[in-house]
Amino acid sequence: MDGLNLSVTSPAWQQFVEKRQVDPATVSEIVLDSWRRCADYNVDPYHLNNEILGQRALRERLRENKQLLEIANPIINKLYVLLKESGYTVFLADNQGYILVSQGDPGFTAKAQKILLSVGANWHESVRGTNAIGTTLALKQPVHINSWEHYCRENHLIDCSAAPIWGPNGELLGVLDVTGDYQHAHPHTLALVVSAVSLIQHRLALSDSNRKLVIADLYTDTIMESSGEGYVCIDGSDKITRVNRRFAQTFGLLPEQCMGQPLASVLNEDGSAWTELLDGPGRLERLFRQASLRHGFTYSIRSIWGKKQHWLGAVASIKNVKQPRQQTPAIANATHYTFADIIGRSHRLQNAKRLAELASRIDSTVLLQGETGTGKEMFAQSIHHASNRREGPFVAVNCGSLPKTLIESELFGYEEGSFTGARRGGRQGKFELANGGTIFLDEIGDMPLDIQASLLRVLEEHKVVRVGGQRPVSVDIRIIAATNKNLAEEAARGNFRPDLFYRLNVLSIDIPSLHDREDDIMELAEYFMKTISHRLGKVVNQISYGVKVLFQSYNWPGNVRELENIIERAISFCEGTSITVEDLPEYLKQKQPVADSNSIPDLNLRQLEEQAISEALNKFDYNISKVANALGIGRNTLYRKMKEYDIKGARQA
Repeated sequence: MDGLNLSVTSPAWQQFVEKRQVDPATVSEIVLDSWRRCADYNVDPYHLNNEILGQRALRERLRENKQLLEIANPIINKLYVLLKESGYTVFLADNQGYILVSQGDPGFTAKAQKILLSVGANWHESVRGTNAIGTTLALKQPVHINSWEHYCRENHLIDCSAAPIWGPNGELLGVLDVTGDYQHAHPHTLALVVSAVSLIQHRLALSDSNRKLVIADLYTDTIMESSGEGYVCIDGSDKITRVNRRFAQTFGLLPEQCMGQPLASVLNEDGSAWTELLDGPGRLERLFRQASLRHGFTYSIRSIWGKKQHWLGAVASIKNVKQPRQQTPAIANATHYTFADIIGRSHRLQNAKRLAELASRIDSTVLLQGETGTGKEMFAQSIHHASNRREGPFVAVNCGSLPKTLIESELFGYEEGSFTGARRGGRQGKFELANGGTIFLDEIGDMPLDIQASLLRVLEEHKVVRVGGQRPVSVDIRIIAATNKNLAEEAARGNFRPDLFYRLNVLSIDIPSLHDREDDIMELAEYFMKTISHRLGKVVNQISYGVKVLFQSYNWPGNVRELENIIERAISFCEGTSITVEDLPEYLKQKQPVADSNSIPDLNLRQLEEQAISEALNKFDYNISKVANALGIGRNTLYRKMKEYDIKGARQA
């Protein structure tokens, strides 16, 4: 194919492109039908349509076809090895005719580029006329197009064989094509392409099956962990193949400690005496019957049978389990916040909420960072409530409020007689009480260094040793820590253990301050107004314009907690149905509002009030009744304020 030798043609092609007539006996039905489609598309047989993707569009196409490329590329490489030095090039096109991959001999590849047979080019019939890629897409079947059978004259020097690639669900994914010089056409090329496509489709189906198995596995895990019952799956040799946390916890174990173990050993029952006397289901029935008497649960078993009634294993569930420890009701019922309770639409809050929701789906340690009053415990409880530990306890510990002399015994518990005043029989610590659930360590930056070492050991070993004790107690807990300090800086200063910081900082979430959530201030204020007024039995359903201006200007050093307290105070002292500036605490009324960098100099409260009245008068066209109602003050008060600020009452109503 030296240059573009356009002498390669045929009378049949010439007759069709000039007169739209041809003897059907001289052209195959597939080619003739394609020529007719090309004529309907108004494809110019003498001048190629050079449609080619830009770099950004090409990258997007490659991204959209990532799975197809990952499966097809190794097979394309093997196919090229078979065709190497034969003058052929292998192409992979997507389901719209855009070439995504080109693998071939450099000599032919360079010549092919002259007719835009290259990556990024579109070889759909409507663009490039009759060709193996485009015609395969049109017919959805393998196609061989040689020389003058191509509709466009510049393509008469190539020979193409292509076959469609079908996805596991019957969708057309693309086309595999082998193209070379028309003089080297070989009758077996198409069969080679079809064979390669078959292998691609087989691997696509295998990949899809694996993906579905993974998803099914995740669904199964989620269903098992979401249930309030204990579940265990056993194979034909009584070995545990799957188990949920509730089942393992019943016997004082972690799920990973149960996997692969004989069921009898986990149930603490001796099954050897009668193993040979009973079949699989009967053996399981007796095992569970014995264990239920000892541990106080009810059970159900469903056997799994293969062909010819071959027993493959079983799935068993247990319920009404006696808890392996005494659980304090107050702790068990401590959690009540969910993600729906986190109010606000600002970007920073929504991003923190999104990260927290993602964290709730896995069991890794979470570190919540934010100023005091930003709602870190609300986030912690929401994560717990959405996790697979929601049925377990949520235990909150404020590390900053516990006396240094008591924090170790509070966290890890103590044995009888370990110190003067120790309770008879000892006492469980917070970690043991949180077994099977979540422990929330608030203000962890204030934890003493020696206790930090003990906490690190719990994180690494999942075991605690009580004060005055020797025996380690296994605990299955998820730790959520929170701090208003920069732990990285504290670690650098020697105030916090670096190794503990790195173990805690697995999933780090920054909770934004209220002054960084300007869009949320009034939404939160109105939410608190509704809930608090209902709780206090008062009808307060409005926030005056002056209060809104002040709220938006204030810096909120106490964050959401300060806003909630101010709203509760205002409702308590409010004599009408609207919260006014007079209902706010004195320190807030005297605060200078914080102006942004593009605003005029800061305004004091008198100026704000004067501005609020003037704006309301203009807004309501000096209708005194409407202005007073909007500002949440009486008409007489409004007249007095207007006189005080020398605001003219034009068009007063």
